[in-house]
Amino acid sequence: MLRFLRRWWFMVALLLWGGGLWALGPAPVQATDGEGDPEGFEEFEVKDGNWVPFALLFVQTPEDRQRLRAELERSGENAFLEAWEHYEFWHEQRAYPLADVPPQARLRAYGQIQQFGQRQGLSNLAAENWVAIGPKPIEGGQIGLALGTREMSGRVGDVAIDSADSNHWLVGGAQAGIWESTDGGVSWSARTDDQPSMAMGAIAFAPGNPSVVYAGTGEATFSGSSYFGAGMLKSLDGGSTWSVIPGTADTFKGGSFSDIVVSPSDANTLLAATTSGIGGKGAGRLPNPAPTGVFRSTNAGADWSLRLSGDVTDLEARPGNFAQMYAARGAVLGDETNGLYRSTDAGVTWAKVSGPWDDAAGGMGRTELAIAPSDSNVMYVSVSDAIDGAGNDGGMIGLYKTTNAWDATPTWTQISLKPTDNGTGTLGYCGWGDAYKAAVNQCWYDHEIIVDPANPNVLYAGGIEIWKYDGLTWSDVSNKASLGTHVDQHAFAWAGNRLVVGNDGGVWSSGDGGATWATHNLELAFTQFYEGVAHPSGLSLAIGGSQDNGTSLWQGSDGWPAIFGGDGADAAISASDPENDWAVSSQGLNIYRTTDGGNSFVGAGGGIDRTNAPFIARFEKCPSDDDVFLAGTDNLWRSDNFFSGAQATWRANAPEMGTDGQGRPNRVSAIAFAPSDPTCKTYAYGTRFGDLRLTTTGGQTWTDLDPADQVPGRYVTDLEFDPTDPNILYVSLSGFDEGTPGKPGHLFKSTGALAASPNWSNISPPVDLPFNTVALRPDAPANVYVGTDIAIWHSPNAGASWEFMGPSSGLPNVAVFELGFGANGGRLYAFTHGRGAFYLDFGTASSGANLSLTGQAAPSPVAGNSELTYGLRLTNFGPQTATSSTLSYTLPAGASFVGASSGCTNSGSSVSCNLGDLAAAAFATAQIVVRPTAMGSLSSTFTASSSTPDPNAANNSLTLDTPVVAAAGLMASKGGNSPANKTADKGNSTPVLQFRLTNTGVPGAEDVMIEGVTLQARGSGVDNKDITGVSIYLDLNGNGQVDVGETPLASGAYGMDNGQLKLVLGSLPLAAGSSSDFLVVYAFNTTIGLWPQAVQASLFPGFISFVVTLAMLLMVSLWRLHRGRGLFIVALLLGILTSACDNRPRELTYQATLSAVSARGAGSNNSLTVSGLPLEGATITVRR
Repeated sequence: MLRFLRRWWFMVALLLWGGGLWALGPAPVQATDGEGDPEGFEEFEVKDGNWVPFALLFVQTPEDRQRLRAELERSGENAFLEAWEHYEFWHEQRAYPLADVPPQARLRAYGQIQQFGQRQGLSNLAAENWVAIGPKPIEGGQIGLALGTREMSGRVGDVAIDSADSNHWLVGGAQAGIWESTDGGVSWSARTDDQPSMAMGAIAFAPGNPSVVYAGTGEATFSGSSYFGAGMLKSLDGGSTWSVIPGTADTFKGGSFSDIVVSPSDANTLLAATTSGIGGKGAGRLPNPAPTGVFRSTNAGADWSLRLSGDVTDLEARPGNFAQMYAARGAVLGDETNGLYRSTDAGVTWAKVSGPWDDAAGGMGRTELAIAPSDSNVMYVSVSDAIDGAGNDGGMIGLYKTTNAWDATPTWTQISLKPTDNGTGTLGYCGWGDAYKAAVNQCWYDHEIIVDPANPNVLYAGGIEIWKYDGLTWSDVSNKASLGTHVDQHAFAWAGNRLVVGNDGGVWSSGDGGATWATHNLELAFTQFYEGVAHPSGLSLAIGGSQDNGTSLWQGSDGWPAIFGGDGADAAISASDPENDWAVSSQGLNIYRTTDGGNSFVGAGGGIDRTNAPFIARFEKCPSDDDVFLAGTDNLWRSDNFFSGAQATWRANAPEMGTDGQGRPNRVSAIAFAPSDPTCKTYAYGTRFGDLRLTTTGGQTWTDLDPADQVPGRYVTDLEFDPTDPNILYVSLSGFDEGTPGKPGHLFKSTGALAASPNWSNISPPVDLPFNTVALRPDAPANVYVGTDIAIWHSPNAGASWEFMGPSSGLPNVAVFELGFGANGGRLYAFTHGRGAFYLDFGTASSGANLSLTGQAAPSPVAGNSELTYGLRLTNFGPQTATSSTLSYTLPAGASFVGASSGCTNSGSSVSCNLGDLAAAAFATAQIVVRPTAMGSLSSTFTASSSTPDPNAANNSLTLDTPVVAAAGLMASKGGNSPANKTADKGNSTPVLQFRLTNTGVPGAEDVMIEGVTLQARGSGVDNKDITGVSIYLDLNGNGQVDVGETPLASGAYGMDNGQLKLVLGSLPLAAGSSSDFLVVYAFNTTIGLWPQAVQASLFPGFISFVVTLAMLLMVSLWRLHRGRGLFIVALLLGILTSACDNRPRELTYQATLSAVSARGAGSNNSLTVSGLPLEGATITVRR
């Protein structure tokens, strides 16, 4: 034996010491969601309909376009596929059946409106004016990837700051025109509501004379909803008033402006950078497409010369030397002439400047420039990748910096972008950022950079988020839930040392380097609505869905709370319970419903095949039945239980419309019920390719509404039946007359829609323009209103004559996407795509105070002899103030009065609450507490009234029925899959007990606390400190195991309170007789034995064994040297001691006991009785 030890002492020592290492066990592994993110981490996916470079669509044949779409579907490029559908929704409907929108078509329509101007002004509408109702702002919009609490507006195209007054700001909206602020963004005024184009691309003050301002119309974002330009505007009073510079509409022909620079010494000398706008050109296929590039004027824009051709995405002049400037040719599809260009003669001539981007694979795409104000030799160039044939690039080639920008051959240093994206540097700030690992790029859409005015090494870069580079490191400065900004950055400007930003959510600024951001959206009305709906009887409730800002709610004030995310789409409001029951949707026909006034939403589109749903899909509610809905994809879908069903169910209701010759699905684009049919069986729909279908049998049979082909084959945008006569049907069309030669018109009427061969008449007003929506006044249906791409037209005589309703009536020259009546027909609402919402009141909506009483009882059900609280809300939907508002209530039999809120009094069985005067859109609340004394159902009726007449008294009373049940109790029992007796290894987590809690009453149980789960060790000399922790899981599958995705309800350290652990599980909303299974899981220490736990964990057995072994080896060595028998005896004794130390119990046995559970009844402080305890769990034998 000693010879063995002498020869192999090192290996023996290593093995003994290794036992100590192995006892430490593996490091704990954090649970994940399967994608490497910590368990519970959630990503809020935001899909922006702008995500595709639509210039790509301009240069492809129809066959190529279809192949591209098929490739996107195949490859799963969902962001780009969704953006393609956005293109189909916005651009294609205006072009169809042409491939592209004719150049200057909208501008020609504006001219037709101007020519018509002298003939407008019908007497019966001369005094009516539209009222703007916001949103100013959208409250609680998107910050980064989450919904926050900040104020939002709509998309901003550019920001300009007065060089002489840093508080004088001008901003241009996507379709909102120019807005001016003279107090640093606190207050705003619209300045160009009467101009031919409200789509703003670039704004520039003349540095030497800031009274002179130039503005280019047409956005250079290449997005699917970027509107047409109409030349350049000019102001001579600092931006307060504007006019079109004559001739510029023809010079730029609907193109878009990316930048304008004005000479500091001569306000008449300026250069403009332009690109091909989404509505401006067809890449040579259409006649006389507008040239793009750098244009130069020396006479204040009266005459222009093209100095550098191609899509120029940025233009920068050197501070202090206007003769020197750079331009970036950055056609998003790539072009052999793309690149960086420099001029040394104030833009007269240009020469290409080489850089490391020249040889980049895929080619150079959209490019942005920034020159340091404090050192003009420093310049940054941000280069995106060109879009390839599959339409899925648009990331970053790189960010480059030079410190000798004006040398003959500048030298360039590339700055790594890996910290800003998914770690590759190929997305950069145009992606979602490293934290979200999302491979999404859109540098072609949102791409902007700017240098700190005092430090040339500090750069701010905007894409989806805003990033700051300090010369060494990157930081995301915008994605902050409470102090951040909206996504999609388009414009940067300095107001002194304050960075002002324009993005898809409005205007923001930071004066501390991005640490905090101020919002400047309280008075900006930039919202781009797609759809909207109004309260059918009240005057102060409407819902609208908008581009990139979700769905928001109007309640009578300019601020609209955001209630649903995504790109907001269609919506509906119940007729029977309009304060609570609503339907909303987001892009791609994601339908949801709420029955509590927007506090919660549940999916309501189950059963619909959304494969071929339009980007903004239509759904309609039957006027006479809140449960009947229709929705459109490439088929029509019907639900008959939308609000009443536990889940709304849908079924296909019409034959699929098939595809066109290019394989494109013929999507439903418009739906209408006939209000005169109370059975909801008469309705019609139209499609993107101009088809019209009608049923009078609820979808069992269908007829062609236009068998004689009388209606032009263009995109159908809306249908509207006469409210009393289903034979009268109106159809509105998008597009331009050039698309259907010989068949002009945008509004058609049939007086025989139910006939075998309906007749149709062109009743269009005298303008060739896309018509988006049509509405008939319910009480006078000969009054027809149509919303177009430029404001609204009205006919008082069913189309025989027309009036234009634009700026002179209070409505800007903005696209109106939806019209709808509310207030029992007494108010018309207009939802615009760029300037928010407006309403027009008629005499029938001008008096009274429309009160609406809503409320709820809690808890429901309620335990007998416990407290029941009624929470009541009285809202005045106007238009007049409700004076001396009161709420009255008579206690029913079986209830006693407990108390009420301030202003309420009790006398016997009567309770009365004085709520005072309520202005229009105001509300008041009250609480009344009672104690039910009898089992069964308690029915309470509340009534509201005021001294002001109520035009709709039907919603002034409220009845709440509450079940009264026996007090709840909990019964504990052992689960059917409770773990069996088992053997477990030390260092593992082991389920020891499955138990079931059953609610033997009706109310839910709250504040459930496991007060005693004892794990008793069996064996001599052991204690409960061998257990390191305990967790309790909700056993979702009831299998007695911890499954993937199950997380602890509660966890804690063990060993306190004499081996018992208190864990609060929280609320258990158990219905009557229902049960939930729970699993108790213990974590055993990595070492188990006689020694104290701390010693075992760190030293024993490995360290002790190692020391003892070394002592033995020392003794052996001494014995060999001295041949001393005494030393041998000592060594032998040490060996025996070692053996004794290692002869601890090899197995320890434990048994868990659930000894105490407590809970209280939902909505009360009453403790619930818990029966069935104690429960004994499995016997667990733990091996050392």
